[in-house]
Amino acid sequence: LHVPIVVCISDFEGCGSHRWIEDKRQYAICGTSVCYQQATDFPLPKDQRFRTSGMVLRPSFYQQDHSIRTPEGRREALLELGLDPSVRTVLVCWGGLGSAALPGVGRAIAASR
Repeated sequence: LHVPIVVCISDFEGCGSHRWIEDKRQYAICGTSVCYQQATDFPLPKDQRFRTSGMVLRPSFYQQDHSIRTPEGRREALLELGLDPSVRTVLVCWGGLGSAALPGVGRAIAASR
């Protein structure tokens, strides 16, 4: 039994051996022309690769919470998340390059004080 795998690629492209496309039976939704070309080169059949006009994200991702633009609003939001407003907090996300870049990110954050 084969269960179809549909990958909605949320990076601009895959890097090195850490690409999103790993199986010739999967389907790929590609948000950039580079990513689509990688799916073509893999090769995924044409009926299994789809080009979108950008990244496919939940619409609420784009909605802004204007209340956090004030110091008090920011403080309240951090407290709601269980974070200490007096401590710098950074969210780091990574994809194809993996977590090996995190030490450099940490050093850059520390240097920005």
